[in-house]
Amino acid sequence: MELISLFLIFIVLFIIVGLIIFYLFYKYWFLRNPKINVPKGKESLQNIISPADGKVVQIIEFDEQIAKINKGRFGRIMAYTKDVAASGFVICISMNPFNIHYQRSPINGIVKKIKYKKGKFRNVLKEPSSLRFIENENNEILIEGTKRIYGMVSEAKGKSNKSKPFNVKVIQIAGALARRICCFAKETQNLGKGDIIGLIKLGSMVVLIIPNNVELMVKHGQRVHVGLSTIAKVKKKG
Repeated sequence: MELISLFLIFIVLFIIVGLIIFYLFYKYWFLRNPKINVPKGKESLQNIISPADGKVVQIIEFDEQIAKINKGRFGRIMAYTKDVAASGFVICISMNPFNIHYQRSPINGIVKKIKYKKGKFRNVLKEPSSLRFIENENNEILIEGTKRIYGMVSEAKGKSNKSKPFNVKVIQIAGALARRICCFAKETQNLGKGDIIGLIKLGSMVVLIIPNNVELMVKHGQRVHVGLSTIAKVKKKG
């Protein structure tokens, strides 16, 4: 009996110590928000910096108004791209528990739109052709770049001679089952490059959608640092 009692006490203490370690790790490491010196100067003005810490797991070229982004084995989201540009790039950055989980604005600009979507289960019997049956919780932040810095992007040839603002979109994506997205940005808010715009508290990915008139500076599998790594450089006119 004494041996059994000692064993049970050991198990209880092991669980308590484990929970304490997890709590300390989550609060003081997972949710850390260190000061970041965003690159400044003329050379970096037109750079688009990484909105997240992590690894580039997908780079998708798009020329349609909807992009399908897979996250893990059972998750995906449908991202609207037309409000960014007629064509461009989708950069998916996956974060692990050791990455910084705060997101920062990739450019100088103004928040034009914020759109939040709750995660939901899909009925696989009604959608048998789909390999994904969970749509992850996600939050879209559309940012219009400062015109004097980024200039204007021309519309596709043959459609219009008009031009439109330089837009980028940051999408926060949480785990398939957990709703843990915090958005600190507000519509009409002026953002400086590197300003904090959000936090994802559990299993996460961040997607950056940018127009095609850029020079990509990252590749698949590359690790990037929030507020520091250059994702792309906006091409100068002419």
